[in-house]
Amino acid sequence: MHFWLLFLILGVVTFSTAMRQQAVAVKGKLLCGTAPARNIRVKLWDEDTGPDPDDLLAQGYTDDQGMFMLQGDTAELTTIDPVFKAYHDCNDNLKDEEREMIPA
Repeated sequence: MHFWLLFLILGVVTFSTAMRQQAVAVKGKLLCGTAPARNIRVKLWDEDTGPDPDDLLAQGYTDDQGMFMLQGDTAELTTIDPVFKAYHDCNDNLKDEEREMIPA
């Protein structure tokens, strides 16, 4: 019994120390044509696979000049897969809903 308890404790400690704190930042300017894209919702995600849900690292809005700065961190076993998303309706006069843009 004591062996299994010790084995379980060591397994949890090993697993928790294998997690690495990782950080990412993105800074830029969004344009709609040639004009600054103002008040656009932007998010920075860590995309995960399997049962681990994606992690929202940071979110915000562009300023009056279309500028944004996001930074975030998370603890992961593997290397993080950062994804930047901007939710906009630029050049979309026909639809009322926002579109999601994921840069390549």
